[in-house]
Amino acid sequence: MSETAPRASSRVVDGVALAGITVAVAALLATGLVFVVEPSLVPLFWWAAFLLGVGSAMICWLGLAMGTRHRHIALAALVIGSLTAVGAVVPFLGFLLAGGD
Repeated sequence: MSETAPRASSRVVDGVALAGITVAVAALLATGLVFVVEPSLVPLFWWAAFLLGVGSAMICWLGLAMGTRHRHIALAALVIGSLTAVGAVVPFLGFLLAGGD
């Protein structure tokens, strides 16, 4: 007789997918704030957008791996989080490679 590993509750897995989209929206908000805050706070929001984007991607990947019913939401948040993380770190790396402060 083959035993299968216990699966997570459907409600928990769906909550993971919805948490991922929430964090992805927060990452987009942090990215947008880069353009309206004073220059001394820009690096803080760059790192916040990067970390929130990576966090969103990891949460959504976990939700997809656990088999959420909201696959389209988890996949959209995975893409949004990944693009936000890349979009946040590329200008910062360009700044550092150009000489920075």
